[in-house]
Amino acid sequence: MVWCKPNAHPESVRDRPTKAHETVFLLSKNQNYYYDEEAVRGPNGRRLRTIWEIPTEPRQRPNGEDHPAVMALARRCLRMTSRAGDFVLDPYAGSGTTLLAAQSMDRRWVGVELKEKYVRLTQAPRAMTLAELKERLESLSPTAIRFVARMVDSLSSPPAVRLSDSETWLTAVPEWVEYFGLALSVHHGTTSEPLAQKGFEAVFRNACEAVEWEVGDPASETQRFLDLTLRRGDLPERKLSLKSTAAKNISRSTAHISKLTEVAWVQDMRTARERRDRTLELFRAYDEAVDAMLRAFRKGQEIPVRYQLLEIPTAIFRSLQDAPVAAFNADGPTCAYGGSPAAARVSLDRSDAKITVKRSRLSVCTVHAEWQMTET
Repeated sequence: MVWCKPNAHPESVRDRPTKAHETVFLLSKNQNYYYDEEAVRGPNGRRLRTIWEIPTEPRQRPNGEDHPAVMALARRCLRMTSRAGDFVLDPYAGSGTTLLAAQSMDRRWVGVELKEKYVRLTQAPRAMTLAELKERLESLSPTAIRFVARMVDSLSSPPAVRLSDSETWLTAVPEWVEYFGLALSVHHGTTSEPLAQKGFEAVFRNACEAVEWEVGDPASETQRFLDLTLRRGDLPERKLSLKSTAAKNISRSTAHISKLTEVAWVQDMRTARERRDRTLELFRAYDEAVDAMLRAFRKGQEIPVRYQLLEIPTAIFRSLQDAPVAAFNADGPTCAYGGSPAAARVSLDRSDAKITVKRSRLSVCTVHAEWQMTET
């Protein structure tokens, strides 16, 4: 296989192109070997090809320098060629990327490494004991102590949580829900501003890593709607597109995505048929993702009253395939789903060159959880 690095480090050479790929060999000493072709699929569910576009992920070496570790590459190889509980041997462990990947995927591992300073990178993160925490606190400055005290105060008053009546893939793990709520508490221990898009993405990812889910980034820009991928043990991979909003007057019965994506072509399409063809093409690509939207309810400029984490199923948009051409004449077509003839509306915003999803009915969405931050 050819590993293509879209963010390859630049080289100082001037007489040849910068190298942005490496070769990955799949070798076996036996003619019959384990290979799971369903473990990893390419775009649109196709069989995996031999060109792998995977960006590098910076990870600190013991001397503080960045090392382009490739956790996603290691996980892909392990997922295809091993099962949970199998042994993974890395005779040149280095900074331990392969071993950390194996550990996160419930594989046992053995690594061989000459340099002791790299060995510590292969050890799993360990929570501090209470005694170690106290020792750390004693070394902090008075200002740092006051800061920590404020964070502890926030953590001691977590938001009240209300879960979905039916267990969901998120609420099935109470530790995830607790971590997310604690992160909201810490956030509002320092600001009244709602948790915005970047903060939401970071907290969501951190909560997943805290419960030891395998978290990855989209492997290619062709999957432009995806913000991250999740895998829990040997369960199927989930592909998520994360959206956050704290707009005024948020509806309690419908959801709104102000900008699903930017589309320059919407300003150039003059006929309904042209708009229909391009819209269907876009939503076929979007159908591979699942939207998880965080909604913040707030009053004026105060701390948000509550947060709501809901999931908008991409299946809502499949009915667009059957929408008549005339439905694409003006604002955009309406989507039928779950027994509702108007489960959502897709708006083709020509003025701002974007796709907006309006009035997605919460009755056809999954509301995973709500965190009550203040008294209503």
